Amino acid sequence: MNLEEIIKTNETKLTDLERKISDYILENKEEVFKTTISKISQNLNVSTSMIDKTLNKLGITGFKQLKFFLQKDLLTNELYQNDQQTNTHQAIEELIYTKSLRETFASINKKDIGEMVNSISLYRQVIIFGEGFMGIVGSDFEKKFKKIQKNVICVKYFEELKYINRSRESLFILLSVSGQTETLKRVIDFATQNFKSKKIVAITATKTFSWKEQVDMHLYGNYISLMPAYEKEVPCTSRFVVQYILDLIFIEYFLETKT
Repeated sequence: MNLEEIIKTNETKLTDLERKISDYILENKEEVFKTTISKISQNLNVSTSMIDKTLNKLGITGFKQLKFFLQKDLLTNELYQNDQQTNTHQAIEELIYTKSLRETFASINKKDIGEMVNSISLYRQVIIFGEGFMGIVGSDFEKKFKKIQKNVICVKYFEELKYINRSRESLFILLSVSGQTETLKRVIDFATQNFKSKKIVAITATKTFSWKEQVDMHLYGNYISLMPAYEKEVPCTSRFVVQYILDLIFIEYFLETKT
């Protein structure tokens, strides 16, 4: 169900003022998506609590969830505004797979890939950390490099770090979709405190990363999510974005060192 359908289903519950707010949202989707609830309250001369009340009546649990619905509508319209025959499911499939990878490719800096290749060559030990599905991605990276005799260790649980050789020069590669988990912070702190010679690199599916100042490098993709944060994410797409970045690094490393 898109945003217009949600509002239409619940519009009889709204007062005149609340309908004014819902109409403004529908007529200014891109503006609302890019701005804050405070800015909208100023534009409409209403309180932020009134906006929240309106959203609750519509069955939308807060401004953050509203933005996810807006994102879905905006991206679907962007790709299919000239194709009335394409249904929403096809649009979403195109967005979460094709556009995520296409825009990731466009956003990746080739110099960053080159720097990663140099770092992998220089450091005696490469430690790649990822939990859950990111652990699967990390394991694939580990297997590829071991086949070409490069020491890469995939770590899937924080406790495993205690058994890593701390005397070696180590490159840490941290994998994450959101870049905001507390475990990442624990890994960064552990590496900083226990490894004298190290470099820490974060690779995330989106630009968001909460500890940029504490790592040496941050590479990110352009994973497009169409699901509210409180719902279970579709992990395969975000995994593909991170996997794609790692594949670029591996291919560049292989071409530079093995040919």
